[in-house]
Amino acid sequence: MTKKELKCLICRAPTIHAHMGIEACRPCAVFYKRSIKLKYSLACNDGNNNCSKGDKIVACRKCRYERFKEIYERASSAGENCDEEMAGGSGDENTENKTPQPEKSPSQSEESPLVKSLGSTPQRCDDPEEFIEHTSYFDCEPSGSDTPLLDKMKRAYSTLCLVRKSGEISGLHHLMMHAQLRDGKMGLRPAKYTDMIPYSHIFMSGLMDFGKSSFTDFSEMEAERRHALAERNFQLIQALDGSYRGHHNFPNEDTVMTTYATYLNDEVLKTFFDDCPHEVDKEQAIKLSSANMHQTVMNAKKEMVKVNPTIDEFVALFGLALWNDYMGDFESDMTALIKKNREAILKELRTIYLRKGISEFAPRMGKLLFLLSNEERVRDLTNEHVEQYRMMNLFNEAYEEEK
Repeated sequence: MTKKELKCLICRAPTIHAHMGIEACRPCAVFYKRSIKLKYSLACNDGNNNCSKGDKIVACRKCRYERFKEIYERASSAGENCDEEMAGGSGDENTENKTPQPEKSPSQSEESPLVKSLGSTPQRCDDPEEFIEHTSYFDCEPSGSDTPLLDKMKRAYSTLCLVRKSGEISGLHHLMMHAQLRDGKMGLRPAKYTDMIPYSHIFMSGLMDFGKSSFTDFSEMEAERRHALAERNFQLIQALDGSYRGHHNFPNEDTVMTTYATYLNDEVLKTFFDDCPHEVDKEQAIKLSSANMHQTVMNAKKEMVKVNPTIDEFVALFGLALWNDYMGDFESDMTALIKKNREAILKELRTIYLRKGISEFAPRMGKLLFLLSNEERVRDLTNEHVEQYRMMNLFNEAYEEEK
């Protein structure tokens, strides 16, 4: 017998099964569980907390979350009243079938009621131990560690995330900045044209410190050569990092991360160029950007989702992106340094696999290196797109000569 098709009460998409005890599709249920677990502070795309009409609710994470929460809490409240009636007021708590409480924090020692109600194991990238960001701290290097380089890189990358988070929060209106500081949460927000270059500068500056903190060779080379290596590979590193963060923050959505705290999709693109130079053809810019976004970063994110790297694997890729000469135009002494440090990174990654009892690690490392190669292709395509943008008088301020 064919099951009756339901309509998701959140996004109105068709669904055969209810999830979390309400008529909700699986993508909305997974989205809500992830948002609760990671304690995101979300911002409405339109700023009015009223994106529940039409298809806009899927693009606005804030309104999608609030609608799911409202419906789920109403259903939970109804379930609790039913449980009390069945208990007959005897005073004995029937905890075996009691509806989960959404208010209960997943950070408590017991298993999150949202995880229980979803009835499936969370994806690996949902586990805080399998994602590295500004809340991940590697404050001390284990005594006698057999992977000292990766340990330093994890600590330095976490610090880089803190630098980027602080820099991007400081760019907010002071009321919004103080609101986030009071909440102790970093909110993800729609990207704006005027944010791109300043936030890119923060990333580049922090990357230089990451390199000096992680690699002796990087720290000891002349400042000009450090800068040349980092600048040459910066777009590759941006692409890799954006795919990783997009995979974690929006695994099932056509949304990408543009900076550490800002995101972009076709809906956000409609307002992205509102603060660009007035002579720009905004309609053409939106059309071009959408096509380029789907061709490059969205495809790269899909590949990242397939590989789903662990923290150690991602940090190794991040280091390999810094020590990279895939264009083959560095001098021989720099090429030798690049080869030396890449070998050191891969050696410790092999140690990680052996520590986990994985002796046949060659196929897995092959997938990681293919992922990096794919990001290199994204970087090349992005360079082509940059020339298109410059012809439209977009982002030219990033290429102005110093006066």
